[in-house]
Amino acid sequence: MHRLDIADAVTFHGHVDDVTKHHVLQSSWVHLLPSRKEGWGLAVIEAAQHGVPTIGYRSSGGLADSIVDGVTGILVDDRAELVAWLEQLLSDSVLRDQLGAKAQARSGEFSWRQSAEALRSVLEAVQASRFVSGVV
Repeated sequence: MHRLDIADAVTFHGHVDDVTKHHVLQSSWVHLLPSRKEGWGLAVIEAAQHGVPTIGYRSSGGLADSIVDGVTGILVDDRAELVAWLEQLLSDSVLRDQLGAKAQARSGEFSWRQSAEALRSVLEAVQASRFVSGVV
């Protein structure tokens, strides 16, 4: 961080408890998820609950299911695009707030109950040897 001269703007918290996690998200401007392989994206929805848009890789897998590109966050194809969008969102509070508001609204569509019901539907379909599309 010191070599990049970003120590005054970036904090790496490491592992934190749930209360601290939500406090950090609440005070964040952008959620950056630079992993190349990612599941569905629970962290994306947690950030969205606080009105924080996420930038992540389109090719990571599950992020395309949790980020609506250009609406609730940004999906990028390479490092240069990730950096460009990060700079854009850090400098454009109007766009950042628009994406964050839409992300927050969309986060309300997800709940543990809905996830449990979807999983139950899949398990029942597997048990009955049926194919279920679009549930999980």
